[in-house]
Amino acid sequence: MNCGAAIAVRYKAFFGRGSDQVWLDDVECTGHEKSLSDCLHRGFGEHDCDHNEDAGIICSGVPPLRLVNGTNRCSGRVEILHDGQWGTVCDDEWDIKDAEVVCRAMDCGTAQTAKSSGFFGQGNGDIWLDDVDCIGNETSILHCRHPTLGENNCGHSEDAGVVCSAQLRLVGGSGQCSGRVEIHHKGQWGTVCDDEWEMTNGDVVCRQLGCGHAVSAPTSAHFVDFGHKGSYFCEYQKKLPSQVIYYPQGNVAELSVIVKMEVPSITLTSPHAMVIYSPDKVSVTQGSTFFVTCSTHSSYPGGLFYLTKSNTTADMKTAFGHSVFFVANFEFPVIEYEHQGEYTCVYAVNISSLTFRSVPSKKLQITVVAASSSSVVLGVLIGIVVLLLMLGIGYFIWRRRWQGVGAMVQFSNTFGGQIKHDEEDRNNKMFNGRDPSVQVKEHGHSSGLEDKKADADRDNTVERGPEDLAGRVCYELEPLVVT
Repeated sequence: MNCGAAIAVRYKAFFGRGSDQVWLDDVECTGHEKSLSDCLHRGFGEHDCDHNEDAGIICSGVPPLRLVNGTNRCSGRVEILHDGQWGTVCDDEWDIKDAEVVCRAMDCGTAQTAKSSGFFGQGNGDIWLDDVDCIGNETSILHCRHPTLGENNCGHSEDAGVVCSAQLRLVGGSGQCSGRVEIHHKGQWGTVCDDEWEMTNGDVVCRQLGCGHAVSAPTSAHFVDFGHKGSYFCEYQKKLPSQVIYYPQGNVAELSVIVKMEVPSITLTSPHAMVIYSPDKVSVTQGSTFFVTCSTHSSYPGGLFYLTKSNTTADMKTAFGHSVFFVANFEFPVIEYEHQGEYTCVYAVNISSLTFRSVPSKKLQITVVAASSSSVVLGVLIGIVVLLLMLGIGYFIWRRRWQGVGAMVQFSNTFGGQIKHDEEDRNNKMFNGRDPSVQVKEHGHSSGLEDKKADADRDNTVERGPEDLAGRVCYELEPLVVT
């Protein structure tokens, strides 16, 4: 907070009750932590308190300090905050010892130079300090000897400034708390390689620069310096005592920065099964649900996927993933006819405030078909199957009944008697039209002598050997099924 040392602590909502979340409870600090969150505590949001127990503190009151109009946060015009107003420091008696105190208070290493005469431009408003005289080991510029705050005999043309060693800086970002990490060593600035670079490293950098906690730690030269883009050419001239000879201008060379990006992929994903396929054309039933997935391999995280339809952006989503593979899913919960067309995926990333886009993926043609057509076809097929099944069952029943009702058994009398007809079912009258009252005639004792003689004559007309009599009897007694 840049408020100096703690003078007193206050309890029981001394400065009034808060109204938002109680984040910390049972905080135990050693006094050497860089942040309150680094102290031991239950965990964010874990507590058994209410706002009647809100804690407070009283600091020594060292005002905030800042450097304005410099090349980075560790160089510029010195300004302090007093009575709610920012004001400058007069350069009377301003030297390297004073600058040393400012650089240390800003956590900017050691002082390189102490600037005067409005070197970083003239400020506005009050001049809070004048005739500052520091030993060099003070923790705040207000601890140095100086007249009363606001008492001076200067103008803003005498505003003081400093240039600190700034052992660490961020370059090419959108502000002083983002950019490419650079370190000052042996009078020269250099970069940091991204091998093993991760969030914990970013936290250290942000804390050292007074920028809070790291929210991301980009790699692969994410913060590119585009300041040298443009057209370049060589010009030669020769100066003589009385004139200057200009030679023709050389060829123009265009310097540009190219960000190489892979071509993304476009696929379809089934919402009901883990099925991913990548066709060129697909037909989708009206009212159904499916997903279009965009994916790419890229060394530039934090990008966006654009789903375009016929060269017009249909939807946009933030890419998510890990390492070098990123995806985004676009859902079509209820697809309609206006959704059909040619779709492509484009991956875009913002680098140093400039947007770079990949070339579009291959085209995916989506056609929407009517839901009723498929239903009719399905209904016809089901109807045909049911009809065939009913016909099969009817034929089977008819076949069984016809075989059972129409059977008539014949027996041949071994003595050449008349054929006996036996109807196994009384209903046979319906099949052959015969009267069931007709009885089968059988040979018995009532037969006349003429019949016996005729039978004997028929038997005598055929020679029978004893060797085939049994076979003949079995054959003649075997039932014959007449259909």
